[in-house]
Amino acid sequence: MAYNLRQVIDVANKIQSMPPDRKTFGYGLGLVKGTAPAGQDLVMGPYTSAEAVSEDFGSNSEIVRMATTYFAGGWFGKPYQFYVAYADTETLSSLNAWTAGQSYEVGDKVSDEAQGYICTWPHASSGSFSRNLWTLSESEIVEATEWAANTEYTVGAAVKVPKAGNPSEFDYYTCNYAHESGEEFQLTCWDFYTPTGEPIEEWMDQFLQDHKNFYVFLPSIEFTTAQQVAIAQKVEAASQPKLNIATYTAQDAYDNGTSTDLGSQLKALNLDRTMVVYEPTNANGQVLYVSAAVLSAYATVSFTSARPAITMADKKLSGVTALDLKDAQYSALQSKNYNFYTKTTDIETDMFIDTRMASGQFFDTLQAADWLAYDMRYKLVNLVQTRDKIPFTEDGLALVKQTISETCVEALNAGIIGTGYDQDNNLIENGFLISMPALSSIPKADKAKRILRDVKCTFLLAGSIQVINILNDIQL
Repeated sequence: MAYNLRQVIDVANKIQSMPPDRKTFGYGLGLVKGTAPAGQDLVMGPYTSAEAVSEDFGSNSEIVRMATTYFAGGWFGKPYQFYVAYADTETLSSLNAWTAGQSYEVGDKVSDEAQGYICTWPHASSGSFSRNLWTLSESEIVEATEWAANTEYTVGAAVKVPKAGNPSEFDYYTCNYAHESGEEFQLTCWDFYTPTGEPIEEWMDQFLQDHKNFYVFLPSIEFTTAQQVAIAQKVEAASQPKLNIATYTAQDAYDNGTSTDLGSQLKALNLDRTMVVYEPTNANGQVLYVSAAVLSAYATVSFTSARPAITMADKKLSGVTALDLKDAQYSALQSKNYNFYTKTTDIETDMFIDTRMASGQFFDTLQAADWLAYDMRYKLVNLVQTRDKIPFTEDGLALVKQTISETCVEALNAGIIGTGYDQDNNLIENGFLISMPALSSIPKADKAKRILRDVKCTFLLAGSIQVINILNDIQL
């Protein structure tokens, strides 16, 4: 597979969160619904432990369960760091419509006739929406009785309430909503509420523009299927390389006749940069976040020496429980390009199946290609910053080529690339080929602008053996 990397010297695109040794590439970023506290950036972190996440988000929050699995142990030890991003997606159209006969608690939010409301008093709704429990009368009501706590009031009932600061005088009210009073007089059961969020599409556009240093997204199950699709599409279109691991728990993933589940939708969109993981839940209905366990392993990969590129296909995971799938369920999940952690019956072990993106591409292939592009950029930026000058001469071109080859050699040693034949059946020794423009062919205009174009690197990715078919010929 060839990757044409042009104009890779771009300091603005440099990923700032790379560790100093550049050995690992990619960090977990948990997306959760909510609004950042006042004065706090919408991205929190980096966190280096689940306990640190718990301090900010509560010990039983979903993001802490995600972080706990993430830090439970990667393939080569503890992951480097973890971030959390608030996504305020609440808009007027996202609020549930007020419904008759519904029980509401304080803090519940509804919409009614293009207006948002927040519940200020727990109650069961009647036949029509009413914001006020009582209507203030402009004059004294003769038959009014003094309001009492824990009392049933019907529509039309009249009460008088001592004025604040002057209990010898009263305000008079008429009940316009049947209810049982609480411990204190409550005038309204709803207050006006205006959501401050924005659709996930708009949020993602701004986020991807402002935050370029996060690599793998882990959207929580708080996001709807439609929102997960929107997130995946924005990650796919991002100018900076990002990957997304989406989560799905509904059992229609098993149904080959259904195309509305998340896996089916993303497969139809042929998205390279989203992996969909079908997740089990525990006895309390909580998602176990197999996706975080997989990312934990990938986040501890080294691309420079002792810990080479890996695939998590067929591997065991830490801190999560495997599904016990029937053959039909297994086949349905695979047909939709879901990934899942499952028990195997014949050799009695658990395996993750099988790091495939929605398009059918593999996670480690994209991660390796992203690292190749990033590491070249990193080294070339370092070259132009540390050298007094790189002349437009044969020696200058050779210096650029030598710098690029350093990344290629590291990729070869890490098992990312390997010797073989390209699509035109040309042998590429060591798995890479660097093509530099001839000095005589470089336009004067480019020299005047100090731009070196048409540097091309071709890589042969080493790939991975994940399925082994053996024909046994046993003769007596």
